[in-house]
Amino acid sequence: MTPALLSLCIGFGVSLAIGQVLFKAAAAAIDPSAGIFFTSPLLMALGIYAATTVVWVYILTRLPLNVAYPFSLLGSALVPIFAHYCFDEIIGMKTIVGMALVLLGLVVIYAI
Repeated sequence: MTPALLSLCIGFGVSLAIGQVLFKAAAAAIDPSAGIFFTSPLLMALGIYAATTVVWVYILTRLPLNVAYPFSLLGSALVPIFAHYCFDEIIGMKTIVGMALVLLGLVVIYAI
């Protein structure tokens, strides 16, 4: 995998996590009683997911799915970290261990 493609895959995983944080911000801003469902965080999250989908399709034209897909796990490992800093959510020890194992798995898959 070229450095440029690796960077794109990492950016894909990070974008997934950012999108999730924006979805959480959108959920907090929604006021169903006022009929407000489309907030700026929701529109940004949808935009990021649309762009991320285009990037994902591009990645899949260059890499097999079994090589590319583990980078989606990067997003899962980053979401708790982002949630902690953006929403003051507590990260438990089980989550920390799980995130470390996911990141270690990426290292094992791609660096060894």
